[in-house]
Amino acid sequence: MFGNEYFLWGLSATKRSYTAGVHARRKDARHINWRKMKSNLFQRKFFILAAFAVLSTVWGRVKATEIGYRVEETRKSIESLESQIATQEKNLQEASSPANLAEAASRKLGMIPAPLESLRFMDAGEAQDIAASRSLPTRLWKKLRLWYHPTS
Repeated sequence: MFGNEYFLWGLSATKRSYTAGVHARRKDARHINWRKMKSNLFQRKFFILAAFAVLSTVWGRVKATEIGYRVEETRKSIESLESQIATQEKNLQEASSPANLAEAASRKLGMIPAPLESLRFMDAGEAQDIAASRSLPTRLWKKLRLWYHPTS
């Protein structure tokens, strides 16, 4: 910074003592060029602001890409789960078919089909009467009647 061509208090810069340099720096500190300093400060602030804008834009794009990857991964997992659900529903339909139930009942439980003479067929009116007699309000009414009038 100081060459032989600069003179300070009559001494060349290479020959001056440490204290002379300290005094020179103090003197230089009193003579601050405020316009230059303000422009440097403005340039620094502008550079910091521009760097922040660039970094935030890059960060936003990286985050958008990351979210896109997560959306695609979620979509693939949804498709996989939907195919598993469809497969399980198909397996359930096959397992609960009457032929498979009859085969499983005879094989695992030793059950056999009932003979035709033990089956009872009823008409629609009779089935409705039975269903109505087993409904909740009807059963509650019968219990209340028995409670109030145990002889009837």
